[in-house]
Amino acid sequence: MIETGKTLGEELLTPTKIYAKSIVNLLEKFKVNGLCHITGGGIYENVPRVLGDDVDAKIIEKNIPQKEIFSLLQKWGEISKEEMYGTFNMGIGMLIFVEREDVEGIKGLFKEMNEEIYEVGEVVEGNSKVILC
Repeated sequence: MIETGKTLGEELLTPTKIYAKSIVNLLEKFKVNGLCHITGGGIYENVPRVLGDDVDAKIIEKNIPQKEIFSLLQKWGEISKEEMYGTFNMGIGMLIFVEREDVEGIKGLFKEMNEEIYEVGEVVEGNSKVILC
């Protein structure tokens, strides 16, 4: 059993979360600059697709809740952190790019919808890459 109370197999077979209703609700109330569904290819492959040529996404690793399943996979597979973030979503299924002044309102909206939301980074001047720090 892992921390979720599930077996490893049950955890690995947990269906993907569907974000459609929450995102539609968000789009009706706030301006969204970009949406990034973190699928195969992880953060490193998916995020640059929504970035402009002159910006980077600075992702703050400590702001991403660490799920035990990823720690176990990394340990058992002897997988580097870079490869983990380049392969898995690391528990972040969707990244939403918004204006700084809308962050608190968006957090409130997601709380009303009983959705977990985390502020995991910011967009900074750059050249369309992900900076994990």
